[in-house]
Amino acid sequence: MSSPSCTAAISVGIPEGLAFGIILQKSRMSSPENIKNQMALKSWSMMKTFLSASGASTISLGLLDLMGVATLSPININLRSTISGGAIMGVGMALGGACPGTVLAQAGEGVPSSLYTLLGGIIGATVYGIVINNPTVNSLLESTEVPGSFNTLHGLLGKPMWSIALPVGTMLVGIACTLEKLFPTPETDLISTEKCLLKRRQWHPIYSGLALGALQVPVNLICKTTLGTSSAFVTAVTFITRYLPVEQEYFERFTISKSAKYLWQLISDLSIVGGSYFSSYLAGTRAEPKKLSNKEKCWAIASGFLLLFGARAGHGCTSGQGLSQMANLSFGGMIGVASMLASGFTVGVALSKLQK
Repeated sequence: MSSPSCTAAISVGIPEGLAFGIILQKSRMSSPENIKNQMALKSWSMMKTFLSASGASTISLGLLDLMGVATLSPININLRSTISGGAIMGVGMALGGACPGTVLAQAGEGVPSSLYTLLGGIIGATVYGIVINNPTVNSLLESTEVPGSFNTLHGLLGKPMWSIALPVGTMLVGIACTLEKLFPTPETDLISTEKCLLKRRQWHPIYSGLALGALQVPVNLICKTTLGTSSAFVTAVTFITRYLPVEQEYFERFTISKSAKYLWQLISDLSIVGGSYFSSYLAGTRAEPKKLSNKEKCWAIASGFLLLFGARAGHGCTSGQGLSQMANLSFGGMIGVASMLASGFTVGVALSKLQK
């Protein structure tokens, strides 16, 4: 995969990240309560946005492939890392009501727990970068079990990528619409006399998802990569780990000097925070200040740790796997998302019952 220039990374990263943050905040997909309720199977708002975003992303890459301009980057299959990484991330989502992307929007919106979740994420990314250098851990999580064309659905079927991506993407959007039919979004959440979209408190979850998935187009066309947020956490910690007496091999893969795509993602992540702040400020939906107990702080740090450790182990976060690897028709992405949701739902439902 060719690397974008620094100019392209900046020119795309800022507007794309701002839009990403605005959409996450407006869809309420970033709301900790919505994520926890989804994991507990009490609400389907998050899943509507997620599936429509994944579908739109798949259609976007499919259309780019049809035009011969797509940059595809499916991950190789390592069942141990993909399943374990996804499962760890799912537990983190159920515990803290966040993921590596939504926690950035939560920080912009002023969610009290978000800074502690971010701290946990930084620690998780750092610890993973250290332990992966252990030969045993590395052989478990970094080896490739199914390389080559058979790591994608279209490769297995021997068909052009676009010919499979377009119907698969349409199917995902259709499932999101079916969920909306079965579990309608309350009209009170969407009714607004405000003509300016940015000043509305909430956008429809499916329309938000479609807009989110469409962001794949400029990123893929100009930066020659796909949407994701967790790699930037590793890039961020490289500014610290370079001064620590630890093995640098893993961290060096994600330095800005290695590839401008890491500069793009770091700028994009920071811009997500800004976009969410801008959105919540205009709509008057800033989170209420709250003094957290020590238990809540530790809970948030633990959640962030699991989210980033799991994302790095599974080679992708919710957006990296769910929006990008799914769009690549990657079996690794499909397995990772399935593992993440299975563990998230299991822990979420269990916690919900325990709290009763």
